[in-house]
Amino acid sequence: MKRLLYITLALILLSSCSGGKKVQNVPQTRKFPVLEVPAMLTDRQEVLSYAGAHFWDAFFSGSGITDTSAVLGVPNADLHGVTAEYLQIVSSLPLAEGRKDIGKFFDKMEHRHAEDTSAHIYLLLTEMMSDYLYGTDSPYRDEDLYCTFVSRMLDSPYTQDNLRTSCEFEKRVCSLNPRESVATDFRFRDIRGRNYSLHGVDADYIVLFFSNPGCHACGQIMESLKASPRLDYLQQSGRLKVVNIYIDRELDKWREYVPNYPSEWITGYDYNFVIRDDSIYNVRAIPSLYLLGPGKRVIFKDAPTEKVLAFLENIN
Repeated sequence: MKRLLYITLALILLSSCSGGKKVQNVPQTRKFPVLEVPAMLTDRQEVLSYAGAHFWDAFFSGSGITDTSAVLGVPNADLHGVTAEYLQIVSSLPLAEGRKDIGKFFDKMEHRHAEDTSAHIYLLLTEMMSDYLYGTDSPYRDEDLYCTFVSRMLDSPYTQDNLRTSCEFEKRVCSLNPRESVATDFRFRDIRGRNYSLHGVDADYIVLFFSNPGCHACGQIMESLKASPRLDYLQQSGRLKVVNIYIDRELDKWREYVPNYPSEWITGYDYNFVIRDDSIYNVRAIPSLYLLGPGKRVIFKDAPTEKVLAFLENIN
């Protein structure tokens, strides 16, 4: 029997574990149940699909204490670790499949919470999943999956009323430019006054970089992009272009800083100021990276630099 081990961006098949005997009426902790993958599944994509659909089955069917230190007996540190692995799995699936799996997680969470509302299972797990999927500093953030999750929160009777307004806003902005959709076009202007449109940029791949002058994190991303031999090769071949956009109004500071950007980048500013108002793009924090593919379709939105560069390494 093959087994799934929870390690970063790797898929290993493991055998199941029993978790030991339960002692009745005594609060207990347990290890997160290892996922059993049927031996007949040999294709990697089939294994990923099975893992995404069944990752939480044994966890939610088990028992144990639920408090500030553990959920259904699984200590918080362990639960956070496996949640990161789960999100890496579902984010690698086609978007419709990943969203379906997030929905299954939500169904199971609601069902267990309904059995014992005093245990606060719903509150603890929604906070954890929201931090992972929507936290600006989370390396596992994924607005497309979070859009499904926060939509379910809006529909759930267990969501606190004081959270519903923020859930409605997050659902709206996360629905902008989902993965696999054609990125919304917008116009911008460079320092010489020349006008461009995003859809007018002629390249198979576009790294869309929302940045600010003098921003430390922006500088780190800029250096990472400049240091990538693969990105440089794709730029030299004409297959990729970096479009670097400023969305704020302090244009004097921007103009002063422009010489610091690589000359081969297309650097401009949103002269209509339509991006900052969250009407066409959800730029929650600067910096923000998007990767667009052929047909200007979104591959990643607001993605960690490492994720973008790793994808570019595998372009044929």
